[in-house]
Amino acid sequence: MRCMRVALLFVFLLAGSVAAGAGEVVVEFTSDGPGGQSPYTIIKNALGTDSLEVPDNFHSPPVAHIQDQTLVAVGNCFLFILHRDKDGDPTGTTKNQRNEIKVGKYAIDEAKGTPDNPLTYEWLFKVGKDMKVSREFTHIFQLKSVGGDDSQPIITLTGAKVSGNDRLQLRYNQSSASKLQILRSIPWSSARNRWIKATISTTFKDDGYLKVRLSRLSDNYTILSYSNQNIDMWRGGTFVRSKYGIYRSLNYKTELNDGRVFFANFRIIK
Repeated sequence: MRCMRVALLFVFLLAGSVAAGAGEVVVEFTSDGPGGQSPYTIIKNALGTDSLEVPDNFHSPPVAHIQDQTLVAVGNCFLFILHRDKDGDPTGTTKNQRNEIKVGKYAIDEAKGTPDNPLTYEWLFKVGKDMKVSREFTHIFQLKSVGGDDSQPIITLTGAKVSGNDRLQLRYNQSSASKLQILRSIPWSSARNRWIKATISTTFKDDGYLKVRLSRLSDNYTILSYSNQNIDMWRGGTFVRSKYGIYRSLNYKTELNDGRVFFANFRIIK
């Protein structure tokens, strides 16, 4: 059974192992596989006790919406599920539905994006082969401010239907009041039913840095890339956190179906 690891520089955090070199801090975790440690325990140990935003209680009895799988390409992984007709948003919004994990306020400081704490995020994901998107948003990753100008995420990876075509978009909001910018857009099918490695590096400053690369795990082929040496990545809050999972609008509900996204090998690197 593969154990969950949370690696920190010079210290042990909870049940983990230290795997960091000089000058970096690494938070690392993945599924323990069916029959192993609970996904929720692994995630809370890695990202904080307040890191789960899951719609389990929309079912009676509650149903776990993050499950363990073992797949040939990656081994143990998490499966995130959203049921279109039953699930809501555990944060209370009625027009959207959400199944996400996030860097919580009780996470280690090294996992929180601040002006003096630049970070690189790495993870693997695979969109379910039949998962549909709508004319509204389906976020599968967010960088979002905690406090300050925090009503809109700064960066997202978002599925959306555009002129009848399903797209995977890299989106950017300079501020909550500014117009949404589409930095990159590729076919949604590029990430459907295939494993993608995501790497996002950024500095959290008004004149920040952002580099994004999505590549196929099978052959390392780049399907999306973006780089900007002068981009506003700070909203004046307490910190910026990463969020992973499925968060989508129900405004065009009939265009959607049950959502399934697989995730594995999360790393946050300083």
